[in-house]
Amino acid sequence: MRKGFTLAEVLITIGIIGVVAAMTIPTLITKYKRHVAEVKLQKFYSVINNAMKMIEQNYGEISEVTTIHKDTSDFSKEFYEKYFTPYMSNVKVKAFYDRYYIVFADGSGFHVRNYYTELDFLYYLDMNKKMNEKNAKNYKKYEFYFQYNPTKRVVASYGIYFDWNTLSSNNTQEEQKRKCYNGSYTYYCAAVIQRNGWKIPNDYPHIK
Repeated sequence: MRKGFTLAEVLITIGIIGVVAAMTIPTLITKYKRHVAEVKLQKFYSVINNAMKMIEQNYGEISEVTTIHKDTSDFSKEFYEKYFTPYMSNVKVKAFYDRYYIVFADGSGFHVRNYYTELDFLYYLDMNKKMNEKNAKNYKKYEFYFQYNPTKRVVASYGIYFDWNTLSSNNTQEEQKRKCYNGSYTYYCAAVIQRNGWKIPNDYPHIK
């Protein structure tokens, strides 16, 4: 009666385990990264909308709040600390290069751009990755674009309610998905995910 395995059998078993691990671990890592991204995006969507409601409740319409910033696209540290941080927990206002960002405890963050009565929110899944990545094409894969819709009084992904590109061309959902996927206009990626119930589609190319 055999009491153990031969060396050859052990090596074959280890080899099989290695092949299976090599095939499954990358898939598991991708699924984990996508789950983290989904949680962060949905949380930001909720937090920023709640903050906007509180800002307008306490200070009036956002167009009035931002009137003094008509001539600049970026906001000061004082602006963030007055209007946004009181309605967000565990956040810090940090300066990166020539502008300020609100950074969450999970490492994600955003900054606000002002175009007269419009507010654009550029959200980043990983602020460290954005700041340390020299190639803009790489960090833009982790950049998600939201806009405040003054009519519906809600912040939504760029392309959901309003899209100034549609003034010259009809950007259908399929067209937005195509532009997101091929990297020509990654601003649409947030809309692709939002329309999918905040779940990243299986064929999504930017988070692997």
